[in-house]
Amino acid sequence: MPDRNLPPRWRTTLRILRALVYAAVTYAGLAAILWTPRTIAGALGVSITYSWAVLAIAGAGLALVGLIRDAYRLEWVAVWFAAAGTSAYAVTVWSLVATEAATRQTQAAVCTGLTLALLVRAAELSAHAAKLRADHARKA
Repeated sequence: MPDRNLPPRWRTTLRILRALVYAAVTYAGLAAILWTPRTIAGALGVSITYSWAVLAIAGAGLALVGLIRDAYRLEWVAVWFAAAGTSAYAVTVWSLVATEAATRQTQAAVCTGLTLALLVRAAELSAHAAKLRADHARKA
């Protein structure tokens, strides 16, 4: 994993925090299916709402498994799908801000922040993979 050079205490803290983020995104997707947000489903349609929810559940759930198993490749691929799910929700909320409900700006900004945090992790893991490929190419 990319964080192996960190002191153990900080590595553990960061892994716990990432696990909580992935668990929260998984729960958000599950909640969107069990208690479908009417305004969002009205703007997107129920099938697209369920689609982004499944992306969030599958992506964040698999990223969590990758994190627990210390399998960065699984986390790396899965976190992109989690970000795709949250980005669909964020874009929808921003469209609601623009068209009918300026009072949703806080919700939109928080959703955007979560999506960006997932993308930061995806980029970190992509950079780590690129480093490993470059190291392998130098050895070959």
